[in-house]
Amino acid sequence: MIWGILLVTFSVALLWFNERRAVITRYRLYEANGLCRVTNSLEVNTSLEGNLVCTSGKAETYEKVSDELFGIIENNTI
Repeated sequence: MIWGILLVTFSVALLWFNERRAVITRYRLYEANGLCRVTNSLEVNTSLEGNLVCTSGKAETYEKVSDELFGIIENNTI
């Protein structure tokens, strides 16, 4: 019975701590969303220097990537 009381107490405290962290993370994401500036990924915008930016685009390269240890050579790999 003592173990049951200890385990229930520990699990309630752990659940409270976990929910508190989830609320803090959600608040931080909400605040970051308000600070974020959307920009075009194809051009450099120097007026956004030092700001949190959000962009989307296609990441591509035409370089050849190789690993001599494993003998792997891949094209168009980042």
